[in-house]
Amino acid sequence: MGEGYLTYTVRPNANSANGTVIDALASIIFDGQQTINTPLYTNTIDIAAPTSTMNALGATQTSTTFNISWTGTDDAGQSGIQGYDIYVSDNGGPYNIFLADTTNTTASFTGVNGHTYRFKSVAYDNLGFVQLLPANAQTTTTIQESPDRCQLLRTTSRLSIRLCGPQISQELHLEQILSLSNHRASPRRNWRKFAGLAS
Repeated sequence: MGEGYLTYTVRPNANSANGTVIDALASIIFDGQQTINTPLYTNTIDIAAPTSTMNALGATQTSTTFNISWTGTDDAGQSGIQGYDIYVSDNGGPYNIFLADTTNTTASFTGVNGHTYRFKSVAYDNLGFVQLLPANAQTTTTIQESPDRCQLLRTTSRLSIRLCGPQISQELHLEQILSLSNHRASPRRNWRKFAGLAS
C-alpha cells in the first residue's frame, strides 16, 4: 500500500458574485486500481456586508426608560453576523455610540422627558465586512411622560393639584396656598409637610 497527497491553490473568478459556491473534488487512482473520489469540499464567496435595522418604536414613550430592539440578516451560506453597533441622536444632535460590539438584539434605554431620540444600527460579519451607516434614522421616538403625573387640574376658588412622582392628590383652598407661600419657613418644605411627603 502507498500514500500520497496533493496540495493546490485556486483563485476565484474576478466576476464571481456574492454567494457563488465553488466545489472541489479529486479522484485518486493507484496503480490502475479502482478510482477513489475524495469528499466534496465547498467554498462560498462572501464579499457583501450584512444588513440590520432598528425595530419600530411608538411615536411617544410614557416613561424615561424603555426598550429598544433590532434585527439583522446575512445572506444564506455567508459567514454570519458577529455583532452590532447601535447609534443614538438626542434632539437632532450628532449620532453617538450607545452600544458597541454587542451580540444582543435588545437593550434598555434611559432618556430625558421631552427629548426626541433617533436610533440606527450597523451590523458586521465574521469576515469583517461592515454595513454602511444608514443616512437616516431607522426609528424615532419622543419621551412624553403621562401628564397626570404633574398637572394643575383646575383654577377656581379651590385648586386641585397633582404632585409629580407618586400618585398623590391634594385639594387646597386658595387661602391655604397663600398661607403656605407666605410662611416664614421654606414654602416648599411646608407644602411637602402638608402633602405628607416629609415630616
